[in-house]
Amino acid sequence: MSFSCATTAFSQDFSAILNSIEQHSLSLDASRQEVEAAKADSRLDNTLDDPEIGFGYLFGSDGRGNRKDFSISQSFDFPTVYSQRSKFIKEQQRVADLRYLSERQQLLLKARKLCIEVVYCNALILHLEEDEEKTTAIANSYEKLYEQGEATEIELRKTHQAVITFASECREFLAMRDNLLAELQYMNGGEPVVISDSTFTHTPLSTDFDQWLKENLDRHPDMQLAVGELQAQQSALKVAKGSQLPRLSLGYMAEIERDENYHGITLGMSLPLWSAGKKVKAAKAHVAAAESRERDARLQLATQLRGVYNEALQLQESYHHYAKHISGCDVSPLLDKSVEKGQITLLTYYDELQYSHDFYEALLATERDLELRKAELMF
Repeated sequence: MSFSCATTAFSQDFSAILNSIEQHSLSLDASRQEVEAAKADSRLDNTLDDPEIGFGYLFGSDGRGNRKDFSISQSFDFPTVYSQRSKFIKEQQRVADLRYLSERQQLLLKARKLCIEVVYCNALILHLEEDEEKTTAIANSYEKLYEQGEATEIELRKTHQAVITFASECREFLAMRDNLLAELQYMNGGEPVVISDSTFTHTPLSTDFDQWLKENLDRHPDMQLAVGELQAQQSALKVAKGSQLPRLSLGYMAEIERDENYHGITLGMSLPLWSAGKKVKAAKAHVAAAESRERDARLQLATQLRGVYNEALQLQESYHHYAKHISGCDVSPLLDKSVEKGQITLLTYYDELQYSHDFYEALLATERDLELRKAELMF
């Protein structure tokens, strides 16, 4: 099993798996339907009021007969109000889309991290199987030496302990991998997920975080959502100001009496004397709150991403040190030869093998953590 410090991609994207999850996820499917429902609801806010129809039957006195009244009227706003409300509805629909994209980002980030954990498990399982194979071969040799009286019972038991140790740890990671794949299968709508990779591919991160942040912060779904919500509230303020204009109504009315009939056009006007000012004041408060949330989101994301980026740089440096040592100072082949020639004791061999295994496991854990941090920087 080999590791490289630099390869061809920023980070493994697991695009095929993530695309499948996006397509089959029941959670995302429900969210998409909720977005469409929210858009349908928002469109209702810019429709004309229902027409009003009235009918009256009035009883007369002194033989003058009865009177029948009929009326129908339709109220409406000024055309500029409908235009402003239409823009607000578009902003609301955009916010619904942005909320979906934010939820999608969180779900796919979780899936990407699970994929990284699976690759880590695959790498460790391969390494543990190699160690188990080595110790099993030595244990078989010592079985024969023990039968010939050339090995002690302590040495024999030591070989069996080593085999059991590596085999048990291997089973633990097999179970962990199965659990990770089961969770990925759930996220994939029940469709099985297969990940055979046992190595990571990545390139070094740039040390210029400020430049990276400048290029990427506004692309983050949470940042886009905060900006979208601010724009929606600003549009809502324009609608509230438009509500200060009078509402008009146009209709037809008829009065039918025994001797005379009256009918004609009616015009009406509703003056927003009591509510319009309060609506504008409330809308301005919502805009101020959205501005604060946008600034807070920008600062919070910048702080969070800086911490993740710095941690990734430290892990990258640690990984390079581990990888350099593994490639230039791996003593595993020397240990195998030394124990075969009897140059070191079995106890020394197992101690050194365990040390090499722990070192290799630390390298894999560092690389996994590096990939997990990089995953948080992909959006």
